[in-house]
Amino acid sequence: MNKSFLGAVALGTMLAPLNATMVAVVLSDIAADFGLELRAVSWVLIGYLIVMAVMQPIAGRLGDMFGRRNLFLWAIAGFALSSIGAALSPNLGVLLGMRVCMAVTGAVAIPNGIAQLREHAPDRNRAAVFGVIGSAAGLAVFLGPLLGGVMNDAAGWRSIFWLNLPMTAAAFYLAYRAFPHRARQPVLSFDLPGAVLLTGTLSCFALMAYTIGAGSAVIPSVLGIAAAAFAALFVWNELRTPESLIKMRLLTIRSYAASLEIVMVSNAMNFGILFAVPLFIKEVRGLDARDAGYVLSALAIPVVLIPPFSGRLADKWGRRRPAFLGGLLMVCGVAPMMFLQASWSPWLVAFLLLFVGAGSAMQQPAVQTSSVDSVRPQDAGMASGVFSTGRYIGTILGTAVAAAILGSSDATLVHVTPGRLGAVFMFSTALAVASTLGCLGLRGRGQMMRVESLDSAKGPAPALTPSRLDRQ
Repeated sequence: MNKSFLGAVALGTMLAPLNATMVAVVLSDIAADFGLELRAVSWVLIGYLIVMAVMQPIAGRLGDMFGRRNLFLWAIAGFALSSIGAALSPNLGVLLGMRVCMAVTGAVAIPNGIAQLREHAPDRNRAAVFGVIGSAAGLAVFLGPLLGGVMNDAAGWRSIFWLNLPMTAAAFYLAYRAFPHRARQPVLSFDLPGAVLLTGTLSCFALMAYTIGAGSAVIPSVLGIAAAAFAALFVWNELRTPESLIKMRLLTIRSYAASLEIVMVSNAMNFGILFAVPLFIKEVRGLDARDAGYVLSALAIPVVLIPPFSGRLADKWGRRRPAFLGGLLMVCGVAPMMFLQASWSPWLVAFLLLFVGAGSAMQQPAVQTSSVDSVRPQDAGMASGVFSTGRYIGTILGTAVAAAILGSSDATLVHVTPGRLGAVFMFSTALAVASTLGCLGLRGRGQMMRVESLDSAKGPAPALTPSRLDRQ
């Protein structure tokens, strides 16, 4: 695999999660700088996550229609300009607008980069290639809080956005050199009603999740009903539209559906942990944010080191076995934290997080690869977009449920006790078990080469023949 090609996709994949977790640790500083309440400033993160979740299926479909190379390049350039705007924002309104632009451009970059890999990575070592991408994404997620805290202490919260400029410059240069030009797909039309209905579904769902436990139950109930109504209309529209935004048969492919379930619940588990562990370190143990970042870095060590190795295992053993092993490791790491005590050493928590990180690292390449190698290359953008949206839905659920467990009616975290933190870890343990069981739906070694068509009613398509890149 061309290193410039791989480097461009890796950097494009890192930008979006890095700018979620870095910002999460500086919200209070942004609030103090603008003289606003933390609740208002929290939309800098919440709005970003919602837009990321909404846009990725749309962006993946646009890439399938209009060419992934140009969309990726425009997205990287747009992310850089939006980052400059965020760093220079004079007020919260401008900052929110820039964060929406960052989310839109980041959402365009991720599925189109992944779809490029699906098209050009050799079949024999595709999971190993996705393992490298997994290392990059994991590094962004878990080092974001540490990096954000260090940069904020050194140069203020605006400095975290300037970090994006060298990353976007490198990603643009590598992609411009390495991404091949491809003809546009002959698509008749874009499913605009589907895009509007999907936006309504995911937006109402995300807002419902964030308002649960924050006061009256009326608002989340109304939002939940609206989300269900939008979802029903969306499915009805997709089933009757020839050029649909998301082909519903995608969800009938067992390995793809299993991959989507795994990434949703695994991400919810990880972000529940990312929410709870810093509170234990700071509120229960009385240490500072930098110490919390050091403890959370225990998640990053295996996530950076293991995925290339676990990707090779997935190429050798099939997708199911390494993913299932990873799920078991996650359960072993998070389950003991249900019994958290105030006397626990941060080092003990870090030790348990090593197991969680190792499990995530074992699971990720197999699951990511399974999500794209079960569909044809021409559908890879759509499949990647839906998969990435599943990841962000998990992020929203994990943080929302953890906040609901620990929060109060005025949205302040006043109930941070070991018992309540243990309840968050109980929720995370249930998710780790669900992720492990979901791995049983992935393909074994003998099934990996079967690719299913979303357009044919005749069942699975014939096995793939080795590509030109695979023979080189």
